Amino acid sequence: MFQHVSTGIRLRSLATTRLLCFGLLALGAIPACEDKGLGRACNLTFDAGPTQGAYTWQAPDCPSHICNKPAIQPGIVASDVDTGPYCTVTCNSDSDCGGETRDFNNASDKRCKTGYVCAIPYDRDKLCCQKLCLCRDFFDVSTGPSTPTACLSGGAGCS
Repeated sequence: MFQHVSTGIRLRSLATTRLLCFGLLALGAIPACEDKGLGRACNLTFDAGPTQGAYTWQAPDCPSHICNKPAIQPGIVASDVDTGPYCTVTCNSDSDCGGETRDFNNASDKRCKTGYVCAIPYDRDKLCCQKLCLCRDFFDVSTGPSTPTACLSGGAGCS
């Protein structure tokens, strides 16, 4: 009888623990499980040229509200990049940048092909000198994304 009572207590404790974890997940209290939408296709709401970098911080289709299309950097042929604008998030390191990538079985999928890196793409406006998760399709793999000059001194060039 002692074993049965002990097992019953463990089961109730396990059920309570599961309920608590589910509640924390539902409330978003565990950020590692949160869907940040990184890599999800989004609409910039304006036309950006093929080599021009652009973003909006009011994108309703992104959980972070940041829709981004980085500038194609030197070493990359613009016609080789068919990746469209995508939802991004702020980051501290590359490990923060796990996101959706292209389904190569779907010819109309324009999401990132090569994964993401944490870097600083802009030296103006609201996202000045902030690290964002950027699609590697836009950068030379050997050099990676270049940091804007205004951001090399710790963001002193931002107003």
